[in-house]
Amino acid sequence: MSPKQIALAVLLAVAVLVSGWMLLREHERRAPARFTGPPRSDYQLHEFELASYDETGKLSFRLQSPRLTHDDARSAFHVDAPKFQFFNHDGKAWNATGKRALVDTRSKQVALREDVRVSQVSTGAQGRFVLTTQALDADTVNKRLTSDTTVTVQRPGSILRGIGLTANLDTKQFDLAAAVRGRLEVRKP
Repeated sequence: MSPKQIALAVLLAVAVLVSGWMLLREHERRAPARFTGPPRSDYQLHEFELASYDETGKLSFRLQSPRLTHDDARSAFHVDAPKFQFFNHDGKAWNATGKRALVDTRSKQVALREDVRVSQVSTGAQGRFVLTTQALDADTVNKRLTSDTTVTVQRPGSILRGIGLTANLDTKQFDLAAAVRGRLEVRKP
């Protein structure tokens, strides 16, 4: 080989090495994220019933659903078509349903969404109480319900509607926040 051919071969080898190094460096920069998309659930339950107790051992809430998905990243349960029973400090139950719910396992907060309906399990002399809304948050530790959406409260002979709700299950005190309208029927003796 002549010196010109050797120089050309060395020059081509250097060019191949430099372009290979540049491609490898660019590939490392463009490497896709190791995990893409939402994280997978740890487990799912189908056709189940769950009972949650407070620190004193009293029943806090009960839940039935066709499907529950555990989200470990958020420490939460995603629940389809939930049927809850919330209990006040006296052990009296309130039924609550919706199309879906999110249960925060750390704070024991429940977020019910879409076609939410809450009613008393036992009816007294005043008749059955029914609350409907599209979004309701339940604090199962402090026995409180809250909503920022339109809420309708019905009882035989009366209907109240307003925006926003704060309710205490222990005292049965329900406060509608704004735009409150009502209809009362007068019962004849």
